[in-house]
This record gives sequence, C-alpha cells and structure tokens, in this order.
Amino acid sequence: MNKQITIFGVGCSLCQLLRSNIRRASQDLGLEIEIHEVTDIQEMINRGISAIPALAVGNEVVASGRVPEVSDIIRFLQS
Repeated sequence: MNKQITIFGVGCSLCQLLRSNIRRASQDLGLEIEIHEVTDIQEMINRGISAIPALAVGNEVVASGRVPEVSDIIRFLQS
C-alpha cells in the first residue's frame, strides 16, 4: 500500500504532533510512507484549507484544524 500523505502547516508544535501520529500509525500498519509538507499559504488556500494543521491522504483533505488521533490516521490510511 502506497499512500501519499501531506501535512499542511507552518511547522508548529501541532504539525510536529501530527507528523508523529502519522509515523506511529504507519508503524502500526507496517507501512513505509513518505510525508510531504506544504508550508505555502497560497497553496493551502488553493486546496480549500482554512485551518492548520491539515492532513491529506492522496488528494483528499481528511482533517483540518486539528490533530487526528493515531487510530483515526490508521482508518484514513486503510480506506
């Protein structure tokens, strides 16, 4: 399973927590994933993101303005 994961944010502590939760979820699933980070505000606006941190799996923004729990991220990765 190869999923494109993107974090939208500005490197804040919530973005770091989100990155950590993604890594934990991928380890629980036995996946090696590459996390892309977008810090460009205009790109976030173009994607319809109005609150950070935000998480996209593939082309779908699955969370915005909050840090999903590891169990939520596992569900996002499995769908």
